[in-house]
Amino acid sequence: MLSKKEIAILNYLVVHQSQYVRSREIAEALKMSERTVRKYIGQLHESVDNNGAKIISKQGHGYKLEINFQVEFENFLKQYYSKPFDTHDTMNDANERQYYILNQLLFEQQWVMVDDMADKLFVSRSTINQDINGLKSDLQRYHLKIISKPAKGIAISGVERDKRHLIMDYFLGKGFYSTINKYFGNLMILNEINLEELSIIVLDETREAEILLSDYILQNLVLHLALAIKRIVDGNSIQNGGLEPVQNDQEEYIVAERILDRVGKVYDITFPDDEAVYIGLHILSKGSAKKETDADAALKEQVTNVLHTIEADFGYPMSTDLQLINGITTHIKPLLLRLKNDIQLENPLLEEIETNYRNYLELTKQYFKEMTSLEGHDITDSEWAYLTLHILAAIEKYDDRQKLNSLLICATGYGSAQMLKIRVEREFHLHLNIIDVISYYDIKNYDLSHIDVLISTIDLSTQLFKVPIIHVSVLLNEQDIAEINQFLHVKKEQTAAYSTTYYWNKHNEQVITRYFRPETFHYLDTRVTKDEVYNLLLDSMTVRESEGFKEQMLRQVHYREEFSSVVFSDDVAVPHPVQPIGDHSNIAVAIIPEGVIYDSEHRVMRVIFMLSPSRFEDHYMKDMVSLIVNLIDNKQMTERMIGVTNFEDFKDILLTAF
Repeated sequence: MLSKKEIAILNYLVVHQSQYVRSREIAEALKMSERTVRKYIGQLHESVDNNGAKIISKQGHGYKLEINFQVEFENFLKQYYSKPFDTHDTMNDANERQYYILNQLLFEQQWVMVDDMADKLFVSRSTINQDINGLKSDLQRYHLKIISKPAKGIAISGVERDKRHLIMDYFLGKGFYSTINKYFGNLMILNEINLEELSIIVLDETREAEILLSDYILQNLVLHLALAIKRIVDGNSIQNGGLEPVQNDQEEYIVAERILDRVGKVYDITFPDDEAVYIGLHILSKGSAKKETDADAALKEQVTNVLHTIEADFGYPMSTDLQLINGITTHIKPLLLRLKNDIQLENPLLEEIETNYRNYLELTKQYFKEMTSLEGHDITDSEWAYLTLHILAAIEKYDDRQKLNSLLICATGYGSAQMLKIRVEREFHLHLNIIDVISYYDIKNYDLSHIDVLISTIDLSTQLFKVPIIHVSVLLNEQDIAEINQFLHVKKEQTAAYSTTYYWNKHNEQVITRYFRPETFHYLDTRVTKDEVYNLLLDSMTVRESEGFKEQMLRQVHYREEFSSVVFSDDVAVPHPVQPIGDHSNIAVAIIPEGVIYDSEHRVMRVIFMLSPSRFEDHYMKDMVSLIVNLIDNKQMTERMIGVTNFEDFKDILLTAF
């Protein structure tokens, strides 16, 4: 077992595996002596070498981790982490981490320890420092700077006015306004309302009073104000029945009066006193706290559970939409206060929602009335209509019938996963639902029955999954985007639920004979064991390979079988390595009419394809994999294969299926 110091050093090498790092750098980052670092790296060599990787030492440059067998190495790492990595909590993209850092410093208004952020984001201290250095030039434009103090951490130094300008540009920029107008603009409620101006007013008054609102809560309050303006213009106002849940001398009420006074002057309207009471209540329920209270966490959990149910019933991936969860939670908090104080909130959009979105209104009522916090309350349709807006926004995001369910696969599932997820969402949010982001190792237990396409940073074209695979780079370059677009175009034109035609085109006989040869074809008319078949197939593939090929190949094949079954039909198995081993591409075939007992479930296989892709680039192996899938899916073709006794007849079947 590795010691804590060995784990820390190994993790540092994993994070920086693309470069050499000196022992001094590791020592400074991990607060060890250089001598200690060198000692533990020496001890790490054997463990790492035996688990798919090696530590390279280069004089004058330092150390570098080289991973030869990614999946084996990841499996080795898993045992040393106290909890699995969560891609929702991990940010590997510098922009995402910088957003997180600024969010902490601007909205929490506190000193933040660099080590704490590094632990939270599971990156090195030096990575966080690089992110901070990247922010410094941006902050200079706002006359702000990042300062640090021993034992306190870092903070943003500068005048409050400049901080607000930064918040406006960074957190309430074009993205927020375009999103709001995209989802609600068609309802004709914001045409004459300047959301940016409202944002400035709210930001000015709340921060002046040192009432801190998180970014998404601030956005919610701005949207509420836009609706409040619409209500007043239409002659509606809030009636609170004479109750005053917010005292007139309470800070939130005073801030609300200031906000409404400024908004009133801009739009030449007068807000009744009851409206100020409600806005104060709104701010009170949304003021940020240093820590999420138990009540907040419980409410968020209730909302998430409701969204889980909607997701299960309708397929919309709502339970992982943090924006939706936070938006509904922050709306329900003041709703509960209104219900407690018998405050009636009219909704100027109710009539339009009832006319055009009645089904969604009823859906919202049906599911959310089951929430524990809302049970037993008499909630008006006006209130339900506000919640319906959130559901409509989410459905508009997801309800594209051409969307396909995609599964993103990264080398580890946590390192570069977030970066790939962000880029795929940005480019294909109208066409792909990202169901999950996992490591290759996790495919073993993953149900692929509802997945339409695998998008992987690992080249899986040489491995067999009955789901289309697109190999991309972490950065999702133009070629990757073009390939995904081509897949989407072909998929759209297909009438069948699934077809592998995207992955291969018709080739001539030379392509077939490049992979299938007489010496690797075996017809076995006697009883044999699985091990005997494997040895026969591997021996016939070893002729053109280097020493040690058979042993390495057998190890990799067995390792692949540990992840998930390589039995793909009642009669056909396709063993293959986790990672390419050979210098040449080979496919060996065994036809066994009497069958061979294949696994612990005593399944009997009569056709076995053993794949050995080349370690070097191979443009056509994925075509052969798709051809095999087609053969497996065609029962008649399978029966024909079982009936052949020689290579020429077998090749004819391949050419027919091609």
